[in-house]
Amino acid sequence: DFLGQNSRWTITLASDLPGGIYQCIAVSDDASAGDSVFIAASRTTDSSSVLFDQAEHMASESARSGTKLPQILTGPRNFTAYADSSSIFLCKTANADKIVWLKDNVTVSEHKRFSIIGSGSLKIERITNDDQGRYTCMASNMFGSVSRSAWLKVEVPEGRLRNVGDFGQRSNADRSDYESWTDDTRPSVTQSAKMYLKHRHVPFDAPQVFQVSNTSIQYKKLKSGEDWQTVDINLPHYSASHVVDHLVPGNYYRFRVAVIYDNYLQSTSKASVKFTLDKTTSVKPPSAAPIALKAVSKWPDAIKIEWQYPSEEMTNIDGFVIRFRRIYSGAGVAYENETIPGATTREHMLDHLLPATPYEIKVVAYNAAGQTRSSNTVVTNTLSK
Repeated sequence: DFLGQNSRWTITLASDLPGGIYQCIAVSDDASAGDSVFIAASRTTDSSSVLFDQAEHMASESARSGTKLPQILTGPRNFTAYADSSSIFLCKTANADKIVWLKDNVTVSEHKRFSIIGSGSLKIERITNDDQGRYTCMASNMFGSVSRSAWLKVEVPEGRLRNVGDFGQRSNADRSDYESWTDDTRPSVTQSAKMYLKHRHVPFDAPQVFQVSNTSIQYKKLKSGEDWQTVDINLPHYSASHVVDHLVPGNYYRFRVAVIYDNYLQSTSKASVKFTLDKTTSVKPPSAAPIALKAVSKWPDAIKIEWQYPSEEMTNIDGFVIRFRRIYSGAGVAYENETIPGATTREHMLDHLLPATPYEIKVVAYNAAGQTRSSNTVVTNTLSK
């Protein structure tokens, strides 16, 4: 039973309460938040209650009781790695006497390819397709245990890998940081006050090897003293286009793609050709928001989204942007955007998703002058493997 009052919710269980980590997640149209609490096994025959309070955390409970429950401070996170690369599942723990890693609920044995380093992180070397799956970091001590899971997706690199010859000479190199690319990495641009920008993969060309933090679009106005501006996004590795907005009509621009590393160095593509953004004073932003109809998972890594848009507004739009994100507890996860050009498009397949994961999805329409407000939010889970 659920009883709620003044942001406090009580779950009452009629039977014995099994011990473990209990998690409460609250989801709204714009955000999600949650918290976890460790409950020792209950052996009483009375009903048991667990109180989830937004202001109470495991750390404060531990301090109040004088015990030191194990904690997972950082990680692990979902990530994608190329086959034959080496990567690390980060898991920073505190107050833990024992660290155990599970893959698909089976204990991972330490050997030549798997090793636990630091305060609990799992290093995997020479990754194979068989390593793909759900990994769980479990920290425990005499007072209890805590665990957190993440997914590893393995991909086979396509095309030629640059600098792969000296891969073995760099102890901190990760082949998953490399991409395939063509010799010409300049972005191509099409006309709109919101630029629909197609890009190719960027050469890995930093003086040292660092983990890639994000990939983004940069642009600069061709006036004296203007510097490159970075769009505040993180392009997925499979993305081939992005809408750049807030540009000023009647100006000249150049664009490029930037790979930004954890040490804040960056590697960039060649700049695009000079582009003239025409004045579009007669165009007004679209007014009607799309209506998201349904989202259905077709495969473990894909969701099909369908929407409607008023026919009388179709002449005033250039396409749609799908906004989606995973629903996780704790800190909110940033939305990812996928641009769908074409006013008549009414469905799209989102892929490269994580299996058995809930996603919330919105749709907006755009043209050269701006975009609409977001549609209603639809939520669905990807299929399990």
